Amino acid sequence: MNILLVEPDYNAKFPPLGLMKISAYHKGRGDKVRFVKGIREHLDTGYERVYISTLFTYQFDLTVKTIRYYKRFAEKIYSIFVGGILATLLPEKLQEETGIKNVIIGLLDNSKKIGFRDKINIDSLTPDYSILDSSSSYPDAYFLRAPRGCPNSCSFCAVPRLEPKFYECSILANEIEEIDRQFGKKRNLILMDNNILYSKNLPEIIKSIQDAGFTNTRNYISPSPIETFLREIDNTEDLSVKQRREIEKYIRRGIEVVTTSKDRDYLSSLLSRFSESSSPNNIIKQSGGRIERILSNYVPVHPVQRYVDFNQGLDVALLNEETMRLLSSLPIRPLRIAFDSIKDKKSYIEAVRLAAKYKITKVSNYLLYNYLDKPEDLWERIDVNRKLIEELGIHIYSFPMKYSPADRTDRTYIGKHWNRKFLRAIQANLNLFSGLVPSEYGFIRKFFGETIEEYRKILYMPFDFIVYRAHFEKRGLLAEWEKIFETLSTEEKAELCRIVGGRHIIEKDADSSKRLKKILPYYQMKYDDSKGI
Repeated sequence: MNILLVEPDYNAKFPPLGLMKISAYHKGRGDKVRFVKGIREHLDTGYERVYISTLFTYQFDLTVKTIRYYKRFAEKIYSIFVGGILATLLPEKLQEETGIKNVIIGLLDNSKKIGFRDKINIDSLTPDYSILDSSSSYPDAYFLRAPRGCPNSCSFCAVPRLEPKFYECSILANEIEEIDRQFGKKRNLILMDNNILYSKNLPEIIKSIQDAGFTNTRNYISPSPIETFLREIDNTEDLSVKQRREIEKYIRRGIEVVTTSKDRDYLSSLLSRFSESSSPNNIIKQSGGRIERILSNYVPVHPVQRYVDFNQGLDVALLNEETMRLLSSLPIRPLRIAFDSIKDKKSYIEAVRLAAKYKITKVSNYLLYNYLDKPEDLWERIDVNRKLIEELGIHIYSFPMKYSPADRTDRTYIGKHWNRKFLRAIQANLNLFSGLVPSEYGFIRKFFGETIEEYRKILYMPFDFIVYRAHFEKRGLLAEWEKIFETLSTEEKAELCRIVGGRHIIEKDADSSKRLKKILPYYQMKYDDSKGI
């Protein structure tokens, strides 16, 4: 069969594991598989199967656009299968918008779900890493799960619908060994479990990770770009731009360090032919082995540290002396802990102090906001981290995550205690640091306020004043705004949020107070407009 795998062109941090496992299944049947990301033109039509992955529900419009585009490449409408998070949460809506009949809900744990009779648990197969070429921006890592599901059933979380049962699903050392055999070693280990600490097999899981080579020692040697290309050669149509640059850099490095004129002349001649060739694949196929033999005598090998990342976050209620002792035996970077509610303050502080006790100095946490919390709750959790950084001398990076109901196809939801202006103010700060709150005390104080009163004032501040704080401070405009803001009543501040909460300022009402009319022009100021002031 001729198979097409499609991932919509959303900004994904990790590769499409579902498609990678479907690829492994079909290649095991002897089928031909092609993977594409986003809208691709000039593809052949008549694929006997088209599989399209989905991610978050707020990416609904992009996902629908992608599905509609690829309908033309399938032999029949029944040849298209759509699965993943969005497909599981909004199957009927997806079918209604696209006309697709085969929407897979939940895990692909039986090949009967896609019309085959061999009853293979596709979800348990080793992912096919070969569909990701060297130009991919995904981390150099194994992407694995030990258990599935989570028993907590938190009201804000979609996991109970995605993975309703908690169960152990793999022996990590065996999976890593199989990936090594088929696709070569990866540097790091990213575990995608939703609540790994709940597993009764946690000691065995930790031991399995250690046995796979993840210890607190430098023991990983990165493969050369030529070695990587030669391993992937059967699955690579042509060298990517990134691969060409890496190989050229590698050969130039060799020319600089070789000590014999014979080897230097050979590499120089090879580099010239490689750089000028429009189809350099054959050059590397024929010469790659000799290049590696030459450079192995000159280029020093520097083992590096490997890291383990429990990426979905660890359950703070289950972090105790024993679990932290077990975790500390692994090279964890960072230790991710969920701090979703201010109610978890005591247990969160205890967990971070335990981490520091066991020499884990890189900590990250997820901060849910815009749910049942108040804006002040988010500041208090950030302030908890600020104080722990000072007390323990460790790094704590926070990732505020805006809540949006799982059945929404956009991100416009506003929580009970929030408003659009406050949400935009938080986003303005996060945009400065790619969505995270940095560990440095000075940044936290500057952008979230030294006190709760300063924080509240920042929430009301004009968007560009937040993003370009130093610029507007220097020109005295921030001080002018603050002076007027301090005169506003509680009712006027609420009215101000209503007027400036959207992307475009609402025309001020005729009966707005004089103070409101005086402060509104500051919300229309833009960074570029004020450069000459």
